[in-house]
Amino acid sequence: MSTAEQNPLLEGLRLRRRPDPCILVIFGASGDLTSKKLLPALYALAVRDLLPEKFGVVGAARTTETHDEFRERMKNAVKEHARDPFVEETWSKLADGMRYVTLDFADDKGEDELRDVLTSLDEERGTGGNRVYYFAVPPSAIGALVRKVAERQVSRLGGNWIAQKGAIAAYRTKAAWRPRVVDTNRRNQQLLKDVIATIPGLEVLVYPSSGNFLALDVTGTGLDAEAFVRKVLDAGFVIRSGGYTSPRFGNRFVRVTTTVSVSDMTRFCSTLPSLFTSGKTRSKVTTAAA
Repeated sequence: MSTAEQNPLLEGLRLRRRPDPCILVIFGASGDLTSKKLLPALYALAVRDLLPEKFGVVGAARTTETHDEFRERMKNAVKEHARDPFVEETWSKLADGMRYVTLDFADDKGEDELRDVLTSLDEERGTGGNRVYYFAVPPSAIGALVRKVAERQVSRLGGNWIAQKGAIAAYRTKAAWRPRVVDTNRRNQQLLKDVIATIPGLEVLVYPSSGNFLALDVTGTGLDAEAFVRKVLDAGFVIRSGGYTSPRFGNRFVRVTTTVSVSDMTRFCSTLPSLFTSGKTRSKVTTAAA
């Protein structure tokens, strides 16, 4: 079976808008975050046909690796870490648009190669120069990397690199936009808390949360965190299982981001109760090893 089972609860709802064509550029693609989280997540979206129709992935890191070696390593990672069964047809479609560049910003040669790979992939995949950049690097390295990217000439790697300059500008105008983000976070947490109160067995662990998410205890629903995440993903929403931060207790809770638009949170809250009105749930919650 090459696609996820159709969710009957989606029948009659407005079709989801397919994302625009783009290339996802992952800096730090040789690390565990890429192999254990990012590629399995991309594969889950591919299984459900939620990726852009014209899409590519370019991994970039200091580690020397060929395109084929990168694809093979990511294939093994998906087999080991993805929540969905591995289907060769689905993987092949995703892997066809995957490339790798050995990159060190201290060396212009690597930058030139990245530019060439992106230009070539744009032509092959029809992505039109659209980019999404992901920094899969230690937090201490992000600031320096963003500054280095912003210092490069826009023409060297395409006009979308100017988005990195926008990120720096955002830091400088924090006082102007932060109150709106805080207010949105507060409103979304209230919306989520209210709907959780209507679902038997589902509980908010801490409210209000000072972070940008609420943690939900799923034990009483009869689902463990991974099963809960799959159920929500099949309905078109992405949340995280607690195993991302707590290997020992993470199968008991999930994290729902609350710094999204109020309209998106409202849509999520209107859908969530319906996920527990049909079908059987697992009768036992298992505990992960420490």
